[in-house]
Amino acid sequence: MNSLVFVALSMMVAVAYSSECGTMCNGACNIAKTNCDGALVLGPLCGLAYAQCSAGCNAVCACADACESQCTPAYEECKTQAGDNIIFLLECSAQNDACIVTCEAQCAVQNAFNTITQVIGGGAPTRK
Repeated sequence: MNSLVFVALSMMVAVAYSSECGTMCNGACNIAKTNCDGALVLGPLCGLAYAQCSAGCNAVCACADACESQCTPAYEECKTQAGDNIIFLLECSAQNDACIVTCEAQCAVQNAFNTITQVIGGGAPTRK
């Protein structure tokens, strides 16, 4: 049962990458909770799964939003300098993709570290 809940939560959190992060991800959590509440057998597991889903969305979306803010200025500058040159525009896109992937990986590692630190009882350092 726990495996099914984990898979469902993972799928819902993955929605965060597809569009407007918070709206899409938390919307998926709300739909899943509504469907779960309809299955009376699951009872309190619905609230627990919803809380975990929302927490996952918040963690993922915080990284996505922060990385977009961090990488967008350089991307816009690159596109301005590239003008109509399709090769340079493709290079701008590749650089932006690399920036976002690197940033999100670093953010995910930091979030994992913070979570582990909190679980073992220590205070987690803040992300700068």
